[in-house]
Formats: sequence, structure tokens, C-alpha cells
Amino acid sequence: MVDGRRACTHERLRRARSSLSSLVSAGTLFTYLDPALAKAGPLPSTNNMIEGGVNSQLRGVLRNHRGLTSVKRVKAVFWWCHAHSGDARTAREKLATMPTDADIDFLFSVYSASPSREDGGPEWGDRAVWEDLHHRDPYPFWLD
Repeated sequence: MVDGRRACTHERLRRARSSLSSLVSAGTLFTYLDPALAKAGPLPSTNNMIEGGVNSQLRGVLRNHRGLTSVKRVKAVFWWCHAHSGDARTAREKLATMPTDADIDFLFSVYSASPSREDGGPEWGDRAVWEDLHHRDPYPFWLD
């Protein structure tokens, strides 16, 4: 009992179940399981092929080589991208286009510097700002 009213013990769980139920009945969730859509062939369970194809491979390379310095981690990512690009150039030609340690240090210094305005606030576009991605009000932005 809350304020003299009956209240569910697991209100958040009931809301989540209701939300999933309404999305499934509307046909907007698990659409890849629809047999009518799969007539031309199997559909992927996600539309974000870069997460499972490229990004997870890069994270795997960095995870397998955890002891590398930041410069060598950047070079490992560059080398993986060059090796899997399908480029017909030789390794010598690819190495000629790879960034040097000085290039990487310069990029780190440029992009890690925090430019600020006269009033001390961050410059527009210098990095993600928490308030840009999260709303302080209790109502979700999609209800506006």
C-alpha cells in the first residue's frame, strides 16, 4: 500500500513487460523473425553490421595486445585496417602511408587539448558533453 492505494511490488518489471508486449504486438520488435520478410533469404538480427564486423575485431586486437603503449595501439589499429582493406598494395607500400610516432603524438596533442571559451565553458564540438546526451527532467524527450 502506498498512500492508501494498492501498488505493484515490481512496478518497473511490469512496465518493461508491458513495453515489450506492446512493441511485439505492434510488429516493430523482432521483425527479422517474420517469415514473410525472410522469403528472399535470412535476415540479420541487427542492422548495425559494423559492430559485429569491424569494431568487435578491433576491440579483439586491442584486448589481445593489452600491454602495448598508446602509440603502438594506434599503429595496431591502422595495421589491422590496412590488412583487411582488400588493398592490393604490398606491405612496404602500406607501411609508407602509415602514420609515424610523431604524427600520432601530434594528433594526440591536438585532440586531447581542451579548448575553452572566455567564460571557462567547453568549446562547441570538442567532445561529447553529458548534458547533451542525458536530460535532467523526469520526462523522456520522445514525449515532447
